[in-house]
Amino acid sequence: MTTETARKRTHWSKEPDESPHYSDWMITLSKNKVAISTSLSHVDAEQTVTFAVHRNILGPRSEYFTRIFLTSGPTANTDGAFSESRNQHSHINFPPALSNKSFDLVVEAFESLLDFCYFDRVDMKGPSPVPLLFLCDYFQMDDNFISCVEDYSKNVSKEMASEEELHLLYEDIIDFRTAGLIVERGQHLISQRCYEKNELLTDSQLNEIADLPLWLDIASIIEENRVCTKTKLEFQIKEESKGWSRDIVYFLENNENASAVDLEAFQKLTGETILPYVDVNAALVLLKEEHKHVSTMFRKIPAI
Repeated sequence: MTTETARKRTHWSKEPDESPHYSDWMITLSKNKVAISTSLSHVDAEQTVTFAVHRNILGPRSEYFTRIFLTSGPTANTDGAFSESRNQHSHINFPPALSNKSFDLVVEAFESLLDFCYFDRVDMKGPSPVPLLFLCDYFQMDDNFISCVEDYSKNVSKEMASEEELHLLYEDIIDFRTAGLIVERGQHLISQRCYEKNELLTDSQLNEIADLPLWLDIASIIEENRVCTKTKLEFQIKEESKGWSRDIVYFLENNENASAVDLEAFQKLTGETILPYVDVNAALVLLKEEHKHVSTMFRKIPAI
């Protein structure tokens, strides 16, 4: 038997392709049913794709699937088994709030995940690393996979030819988050990029959709680097801090997403570790913003 034939016999497949030899599990990714009205009828539509895989290849890479696979088979404890163990078929449903575009990216990312499990390679077919980073946590993948995906994602972020591409990347993150899916790794990827190139927050398309989660993550990066960096001279820290104070003021004054900033968030963005120095032109705006939040807080305190 040739090597190529052997590889085909142990590959994963996606419907409608025929299941590979020795496949012993099915995985269906779907987006929950949503109502679609047409001129002729009112129907329920669902995006669905099913993969045929091998437990002994996928299980060792994923704690998520390991827990499921170990509850299946003739020796499994059926009382505590996952429901999918009975049919050797996992169904993973994504919320209808997730856009069709993002669901397609998840499917492409899952194919890359399977390629890594079978052949030790990550080859993202879509333009966004966001779903790959999401799957790292969702399926609790092993450290090797996570490391490869993070390296790939950092390279993608740095090699983006235009600021518009970074803007589109953050749109993916917002879409996932709006659907209730955890995308902390993807969020941190963009936050780190903005920390390294803070003009993205004022002079690019990204500033139009920059929101409070992005800014809070950037603040945590500023704080972490401020604590860890001992080599910066005082004047460098001063200039950096004044620059961030101007950027925060720009966000507060020019971005509709700033309406989500409450007193707690404002204090996190302007704490002494984040802004030990404030630009004179930003100081008045920040004082007014603080007064607004403090006044609002006192109005909410009920009379005794």
